[in-house]
Amino acid sequence: MLKKMVSRNKRDWHERLPEALWAYRTTIHNSMGCTPYNLVFGSEAVLPLEVQLPSLRVALQLTNPDENANVRLAELEALDEKRLVAQQRLGSKYIKLRLQGHSTEKLSSDLSQLEIWF
Repeated sequence: MLKKMVSRNKRDWHERLPEALWAYRTTIHNSMGCTPYNLVFGSEAVLPLEVQLPSLRVALQLTNPDENANVRLAELEALDEKRLVAQQRLGSKYIKLRLQGHSTEKLSSDLSQLEIWF
């Protein structure tokens, strides 16, 4: 992803790194079924533009702080289940590739990174 974002001389990669990380973390991954951001924080990311020009989602959150706290608590309680589902999806993908005789070295390193989250 970063390779596609840098200029021809490839010397501005450090300027594009935050954008590339944001794009990676807020994109739904088929292997997990959700975004990495969602697995870490339990909700979808609010875009910086949504803070400056409030969207409907942001406007609804600002109306009732007590209700917002209850909704956030419910999201956090559901977070463990989301993480478990993502771990199972990644595990089943790993087992399926292993049974088919494919090399799973790259997938193994991805799984070890996932285990750090738990």
